[in-house]
Amino acid sequence: MKKWITIGCMLVGYSTFGQQAQGEIIGTVIDKNTKEIIYGAEAFVQDVDKKYQAITDVDGRFRISAIPSGTYELMVKYRKDTISNRIEVNVPMDGICNAGTILFSKENIFVDLFINIIRLSFSSINPE
Repeated sequence: MKKWITIGCMLVGYSTFGQQAQGEIIGTVIDKNTKEIIYGAEAFVQDVDKKYQAITDVDGRFRISAIPSGTYELMVKYRKDTISNRIEVNVPMDGICNAGTILFSKENIFVDLFINIIRLSFSSINPE
């Protein structure tokens, strides 16, 4: 009987040890100019080989679950526009990272696009 209990404890220990610690990211997305909630926006983080994502609900809130613990870059996409300022989030083991209120603005997207065009133009003039 002791042998079976020992084997059972070992199996439970091995299966628990093999699981990866995971956490969640929560937040709310609102329009920077109108201060209205944004329903249907996609909040996501990209790991090496997997994308973790959630869609904002009618209150503009999202919850991305089952993310391996670590530091990620949170991005928001709405109607084919991706938020320009990326938000660094640290997902704790078995915990929740609150990204807070994310202000979504198309203006930032155009500024980033303009800056990237200037960078590309400059790099073609002055190749490194």
